[in-house]
Amino acid sequence: MSFAAQTKKELTLIEAEDCCEKAELSALIRMNGSVQLTNQRVILDISTENAAIARRIYSLLKKAV
Repeated sequence: MSFAAQTKKELTLIEAEDCCEKAELSALIRMNGSVQLTNQRVILDISTENAAIARRIYSLLKKAV
């Protein structure tokens, strides 16, 4: 496993407060995704090759909604 992948995996295991989790989710979406507004709908498109990051984004979205 590469250094970057190991570091990302370790960072996803850190527990944070609610306000920090929202900021983290915002940063992850900004780095890995996009938000589109079309026909009165919001489309969130996120793409990552790192499974740990994908799980973290999923869990943060689940908490936020």
